[in-house]
Amino acid sequence: MQLRLETLPYQEAAVQSVVKVFEGTDKNTYENATLQGIRSNVSGISPAQLAINIARVTAENGIAPEVAKCDSDFELTIEMETGTGKTLVYLKTIYELYKTYGFTKFIILVPSIAIRQGVLASFKAFRKQLEDIYGISP
Repeated sequence: MQLRLETLPYQEAAVQSVVKVFEGTDKNTYENATLQGIRSNVSGISPAQLAINIARVTAENGIAPEVAKCDSDFELTIEMETGTGKTLVYLKTIYELYKTYGFTKFIILVPSIAIRQGVLASFKAFRKQLEDIYGISP
C-alpha cells in the first residue's frame, strides 16, 4: 500500500509562509560554490528586509507582534498541532526553498531516535511523489 499526498490548504500556507520570509533573495547557483562544488545557502537580502518579510508573514497569518516575539537573531519557529502533517510540511518546505531560492543545506533536529526514524520513513514514503511534484531528486 502506498500513501498518497494530499494538497491541504493549511499545509501549503505553512510552506509558502517560510518561502515568503526569504522574498527578495536571488536564486543560488553553482557560481557561488567552492572549488569542490559545495554551495552555501546565500541570501542577499538585508537584515532590515528580512525583518520586514517576517513582520509581513506573521501579520498575514494573524500572529500579533507580541506573540511572534521577533528579534534581531531571526530565529524562526513554525508551530503546528500534533497530527497536522508537520513532517510533510517541512519536507515540502525543503523542496520549495530549493526550487525557489536554490537553497541546498538543511538541518532537521528531532528529539528522539524514534522520531528520526519516522522522518526517514516519511521521506522514503513520499520521495517519489515529491520528486514528481517538484521535478527534482535530492
